[in-house]
Amino acid sequence: PARWLLNGRGYAPNVAIMGQAGSGKTQMMLNLLKQLRTATHAPILLIDAGKDELADKPDLAKALGARVLKVPKEPIPLDMFSGSANDQESARDVAMAFCASLDKALKDGLTDNQKPRVVDALKPLLAQRQQISLSAIQTTLKQHYADNGIKDDRVLASLSMMNQYTLFAPELSPAEFFSQSWVLALGGAPDESRKLALFLLFDALHRYLQTLPEAPLDAEGHRAVHLAVAIDEARPLLAAKHDGLSKLVRLHRSHGLAVLLASQSPDDYAGQSDDYME
Repeated sequence: PARWLLNGRGYAPNVAIMGQAGSGKTQMMLNLLKQLRTATHAPILLIDAGKDELADKPDLAKALGARVLKVPKEPIPLDMFSGSANDQESARDVAMAFCASLDKALKDGLTDNQKPRVVDALKPLLAQRQQISLSAIQTTLKQHYADNGIKDDRVLASLSMMNQYTLFAPELSPAEFFSQSWVLALGGAPDESRKLALFLLFDALHRYLQTLPEAPLDAEGHRAVHLAVAIDEARPLLAAKHDGLSKLVRLHRSHGLAVLLASQSPDDYAGQSDDYME
C-alpha cells in the first residue's frame, strides 16, 4: 500500500506513471482517477492518445461521470479559439499558438517563411470571428495565399488532409467543456490530425485556466483540485515537445489542475523547456 497526498502543501499535483508494456500503467492511472473523482467530484479529462480501448469501458465512463467520444467519428465539441476576438493582442496570441501547434503536429514542421505567413493570415479572422472551425482556418489561409500570389504549399495540403475529418466542432465554450468529464479516444485519427487536435485542446485549456481565480486552500494548506487531465499512451505527445502540455504541468497548480501521464520510459519525459522528471 502507498499513500500520495496529491494536493498536499509543497507537492506538485502531477503524476508520471512508468512501466513496461503490460505492467499495469493504464490500470494504475484509472484507479487513481476513480479515487480522485470520488474524493473531489472534480471533472476528469481522460485522453487515450494511442488505442481506443478506454472508449469501450462503460463502467469506467460511469465511474468518472464522463461522456465518451471516439474522435474523429465524434468531434471534440470545444471552441478551440475562444477569446481570440477579445482584442488585437488576443488574436495575435491565439494565431501564434495555432502556428506553434501546427508546427509541432506536422512531421517536418513549418519553415521559417511559413510561420509568419500563417500568423499574418489568421490574425484578422481570429480578431473578427468567434467559433472558428479548422475548415475556416484552411479557407482563410488559401485566400491569403491567393491574394498575395503565394503558391499552394505543404501547409495547405496538410490542412486539406486534416479536414477530411472533423476533429473538433466549436460548440461549447471552454467553461462549459472543462466543467464536464470526458473520455477522448483518438486512436482512429491520423497521427498529425490527432496531435493538432490535442495541442489545440491544451492551448485552449491553458488560456481558460488563466482566467480563473486561484483554487482555495484549506486550513492545512491543501489546494482544492478543480480538474484532472490524464493522458494514456502519452509518449507521442511528450516526444513532440509541445509547449502547451508543459504549461499545464508548470503553471496551473494554483488553479486546481492535476496532470497524470502514463508512458513507458523516463526518457519519454524530456520536455520542451522543462525536465518533467525533475
